[in-house]
Amino acid sequence: MKNLIKTTVLAAAFIFTLGATAIQPVQAAEKGIKISKKNFPDAAFRKGVKTNFDLNKDGYLSKLERLSVAEIGNEMFALNNGKRSESKTYPLKGIEYFSSLKRVNFS
Repeated sequence: MKNLIKTTVLAAAFIFTLGATAIQPVQAAEKGIKISKKNFPDAAFRKGVKTNFDLNKDGYLSKLERLSVAEIGNEMFALNNGKRSESKTYPLKGIEYFSSLKRVNFS
């Protein structure tokens, strides 16, 4: 009887350990899209993304953070001291990560 209990406890511990290690790579893979020059080349747009959409301030856009973005406007291109960029063009590389986007407003 003691051997059966010992075997059961060891098996349960093994299964628990195996399950815990199997979850870790999935969590790391779901970290999100890094807010970097590579993913958001325009400095002003990158700053706007980081300021407005990186809710937990970890430098990555999680799936939930990306899905919560429904609108992007010219306020995303504020540079320093609340002044807008003088540029008439807005490079939007990185906008493709926001799959729930419904409106882009540059009026």
